Amino acid sequence: MNLMQYEPWNMLRHIKDDVDTLFQNNLLSGGKNLSSFLKNELWPEVDIEEKEHCYSVKANLPGMEAKDLNVHFGNGILTLSGELCSEHNEKGKNFICTERTSGSFSRQFSLEGVSDDAKIDAKFKNGVLSVEIPKMTSKAHKNRKIEVKSE
Repeated sequence: MNLMQYEPWNMLRHIKDDVDTLFQNNLLSGGKNLSSFLKNELWPEVDIEEKEHCYSVKANLPGMEAKDLNVHFGNGILTLSGELCSEHNEKGKNFICTERTSGSFSRQFSLEGVSDDAKIDAKFKNGVLSVEIPKMTSKAHKNRKIEVKSE
């Protein structure tokens, strides 16, 4: 039989490590931070697929319109942002329950050194934003806003 010294703080250290890992790996990825999480800001789900000649980015944005979205690329950073306003913000209405989300979001993804911002294409259809980012052929970077086309 092995005797081990009882250390009451060991369990708490493990819990702290698990919570730290949760925030580092999930909540803080893609530009999310703890203050945004606590404010309950919008947080669209995003998929980024690496293809042979480009990156394909898809973001679920139900209830939004192309005019409410902003897509920027510069210095290797893709920024997706927007604002969703719902009618429960209108004055003079007597809502009993409001569960639909409204607010703003901003997500950033680092694609430094692998894209050419001159040919970025952004489309919005049926609540899904699709952005195609060709891989870089030169090292030149520019800051610019990308127009989102509604289909």
